[in-house]
Amino acid sequence: MEPSSLEARVRELSPGGAADPERVEALRQEALTDPDDAFAERALAGLRGAVERLLAEARHGDFVEATDLIRHARHLLAGLDPRTLEPRKGLAGLFDSRGRRLKRFRAEYLAAAASAADTGSSLAERGASASRRSASLDTLHADARRAIDEADAAIAAGAGLLKDRIDAARLEPEVAPTAEIGEGRIEAQADAEAAAPHETRVERLTPDEAEAAVEPDAAQETDDEDMGPERRAERLARLIAALIAARSAGVGQLPLARAVQNAEHSAPEQLGAAAAALTAWVEDWRVGLGLAGRKPRRLRPDAVGLARSRDSALEALEQAEARLAEIRARGAETEARMTRVVERVRRAA
Repeated sequence: MEPSSLEARVRELSPGGAADPERVEALRQEALTDPDDAFAERALAGLRGAVERLLAEARHGDFVEATDLIRHARHLLAGLDPRTLEPRKGLAGLFDSRGRRLKRFRAEYLAAAASAADTGSSLAERGASASRRSASLDTLHADARRAIDEADAAIAAGAGLLKDRIDAARLEPEVAPTAEIGEGRIEAQADAEAAAPHETRVERLTPDEAEAAVEPDAAQETDDEDMGPERRAERLARLIAALIAARSAGVGQLPLARAVQNAEHSAPEQLGAAAAALTAWVEDWRVGLGLAGRKPRRLRPDAVGLARSRDSALEALEQAEARLAEIRARGAETEARMTRVVERVRRAA
């Protein structure tokens, strides 16, 4: 690539944002002693890692298990009907009694209450986890902003270095063409000897000696320190272009992370309400069935009051499930968009 072409490339590479001048200068100074342009590679890797971590944390907001827990709790409560406490009427009632029905109902309740208590604890923990994830997204959002700032500084520093290398390439003296290697080099030497027999005889080289003298070592060809200014400028131009493309894509991850937080904002409250509803139901029925003391009490349960307490808990569980369905739908859409951002950054890198 000619210097003029590189200059056109520089004009195309516009920094993505306002870079910190001190950081830009620090990167320029670093690059002066680092022929590998590690500052640009590091900024590119840092940006890619930041957007990937945001996506990974957003994926932790899967509320499928919480929804399953709520459905399990609803099934438990729906299976306990206080109307079954009433004995059958007619001849069937001759072999039935309130005491027998109460004893059986209490046993069913105790088994359901133990499972409901565990379910409520699990829902409360998932609500707390949603709160912690929001805080984690805050931290990762700040990390991503710093990665973007670093990319801006690397782009600005790289653009300045690129102009310097283009100037160096323009001022680089032309190297005189050398003779062909191998047999062609030997023939050139023979012609020179024949044309000037009176001059000092040039020692003839064997093909192996000629090849060793002319061809550079393979390791030297790949050594960045031996790169000319133009080749180093070409490489830096590619890195800056990759950084700009990655930065342009990666900045879109920031509002998407906030969208995840907004979508899940009510999740801790909804899960906490569901857990509280289960706790209230367990306690209401414990008292209503005469199980609050050390020994069961002899009583005639209030079937209407028990049904009201159960229906209230079921309503809270239904509301939480509906809200979680909305959160999951919005989360799936946002996660898909965040995945596309990561894919664009990876392609750029």
